[in-house]
Amino acid sequence: MIADSNGIVISHADGTLIGTDTASKLSLWDNIKNSETGFNAYNSEGSSKYSAHFTSAESKWKIVGVIEQEELMKDVRGVRKAVLIWGAISCIITTIISGFLAKRIIAYIFKLDYAFSKASEGDLTAKVHIKSRDEFEDLGNSFNTMIESIGELMLKATEASDEVITAAENIAVMSRHTNGAVGEVSAALDALAMGASSQTQDIGQGVQNFEELGYEIENIDNLTNNMIKISQDTNEISKKGLEIVDMLLVKADKTSETTSHVANVVADMNKTTGEIGLITETINSISEQTNLLALNAAIEAARAGEAGRGFAVVAEEVRKLAEQSSEATKRIQRLISEISGKSRAAVDAMDEAKEIVKEQNVVVEDTKEIFNTVIDSVDKLIDEIKVIGGSAEQTREKKDSIISIMQSISAVSEESTASTEEVSASTEEITATLNEFMISSNNLKEISLKLKEELSKFTLEE
Repeated sequence: MIADSNGIVISHADGTLIGTDTASKLSLWDNIKNSETGFNAYNSEGSSKYSAHFTSAESKWKIVGVIEQEELMKDVRGVRKAVLIWGAISCIITTIISGFLAKRIIAYIFKLDYAFSKASEGDLTAKVHIKSRDEFEDLGNSFNTMIESIGELMLKATEASDEVITAAENIAVMSRHTNGAVGEVSAALDALAMGASSQTQDIGQGVQNFEELGYEIENIDNLTNNMIKISQDTNEISKKGLEIVDMLLVKADKTSETTSHVANVVADMNKTTGEIGLITETINSISEQTNLLALNAAIEAARAGEAGRGFAVVAEEVRKLAEQSSEATKRIQRLISEISGKSRAAVDAMDEAKEIVKEQNVVVEDTKEIFNTVIDSVDKLIDEIKVIGGSAEQTREKKDSIISIMQSISAVSEESTASTEEVSASTEEITATLNEFMISSNNLKEISLKLKEELSKFTLEE
């Protein structure tokens, strides 16, 4: 029967039911309607029936098949009888075969149990020999393969354990050596850090010393400038002294001319006494002028200082001569009556005065030469002082450059000290790590020894 979702019969073996709602009146319609598929047992018109239904995915129609229980059981009874007969025969045959197989299986199980027992005791030489060409033979071969693999694994584990023990011992030795070397490096780094710190302090002291040297160089430069100024002043004074000497030469020439004139006058005194008074006045006037010149010369010589000391002596002599000339004129005035007799003595005195004037001229020339020498020396001194000033300037520039370099070196030294301290701290961390590494290697050695001890419990060779 085919019915839609409302229970209207679409197809039925009884054509008179097509189009009716017979399906919806069935007692099991609610179960059919609410499920996609299903199997139901029910009673209808006093007989037991079975139904199976299926829902179409496209049309949602219900396809329902119904069969009488009696009709179904008729076929089932025949099948059940045949099944019972063949079941009894099968049980007998199975019992016989099972007994035979059980005996073989128990024997195989005993072999496997014995092998597993030996293996559990650590005997990895245990083997299972089963030739049954079935799963027990495969199981025995798998057991043998497993035991061989475990044995090889144990051998490799033993060898690896020995290698680990040796490696752990070597690591411990290397760790101790490395720890000692790192300790030496750490000590060297500490010494290097102390040396770098001391070097930094020395460089700082050197920079301070160079700065103090710079101050001294600046003082030298200032002193050099002062020396140049003093030398220039000395040069100016020397030039003025030279001018004064030139003036003295002029005055000396005039004095020489005057002395010659006096000599001529004294010579003429032998011819006339009437002119003696005039000559006396003239001599007195000349003496006063000479005295004034000598005084001026002494003053100029005093101004010239050390360089005019020799000329001051000459000026003093000239002054004395002027005073003597003045006294002589006074005596001439007093002794005018004796002039005639003593005129020759006066001429001799004039001659002597000429010689003195000549000597004075020589001294003045020498003084001039000395002043020229002083001027040349002062000029050379100024040049030398300027060279010294230039050298001081270059020294100051080099000093600044050296201070800059030393400051850079000091900065690098400080960075080097900091880096050394960091490396020293790193070596301390490395030392601590090596100690931990050495402890770990000892632990590894102990574990490897325990592993080897456990592995020795297994029998690997017959």
